[in-house]
Amino acid sequence: MLERSMQAPLQAGCSLIVVGGAHWRALRSMIGSEALLLRNRFWWQGMGVSVRRGLKHMDGGWMFLANADMPLVQAQDYERLASLISDQYDVIRPVWKGQKGHPVLVSRHAVNHILAAPANEPIRESLSSMSTLAVEWSHSGVVDDVDTPEDYARLRPTPG
Repeated sequence: MLERSMQAPLQAGCSLIVVGGAHWRALRSMIGSEALLLRNRFWWQGMGVSVRRGLKHMDGGWMFLANADMPLVQAQDYERLASLISDQYDVIRPVWKGQKGHPVLVSRHAVNHILAAPANEPIRESLSSMSTLAVEWSHSGVVDDVDTPEDYARLRPTPG
């Protein structure tokens, strides 16, 4: 699933940073040279710690925040979000039927805001005060994640 989640941003021409925690060693062999792999030694403190670890390596004006358990996000999703970059917004995100999705595109200003916030503040809370462009999306891949075996079975492509 990680390989599938990595394909879309790479196909869209994005540089990729993967932050690993408990299974960091296993990720080393899977990632190869396609992405920068960072180790989060404090993974048990929550996803926000991993996100902040990756944000510290931002080298451009905008950065995508994406989850590795969302294999139906497509390269075109990244490209469409990137085409909407504007000085009017600090956050650009897809929305499907009212549900906030991923990937989330954040400006340098938003990244600095997140990094300046208390370490235990959820990322969504940091982003809630930022100017946001929420864009209605045409498919559920931006909200479909895999948290259970049932989710995997539901989202797995059928052969044929």
